[in-house]
Amino acid sequence: MTIDERLEALVQSVELLAAMHRDREKQQDNLAKQQDNLAKQQDNLAKQQDNRMRQLENLMEQIMEATARLVHTAELHSERMNGHETRLERLEGK
Repeated sequence: MTIDERLEALVQSVELLAAMHRDREKQQDNLAKQQDNLAKQQDNLAKQQDNRMRQLENLMEQIMEATARLVHTAELHSERMNGHETRLERLEGK
């Protein structure tokens, strides 16, 4: 093998290594972009989850308030019914 052939083989090897290095850098850049996109998606999902939790908390507060109003109404009706029963008993002379 002549020196020129050796030099040509070295040049081809270096070119191949350089091409492989460029490909690897492109892959790393693509992976970095994918990681950034995934991080953004994760942030968006976390924000959505926070919003849903706030909505759920608001709904729970509304349910608790409505339940408290229903309990109060039931107590008022119970008192009225007891009052009516007492008046009926007095009228009947019991």
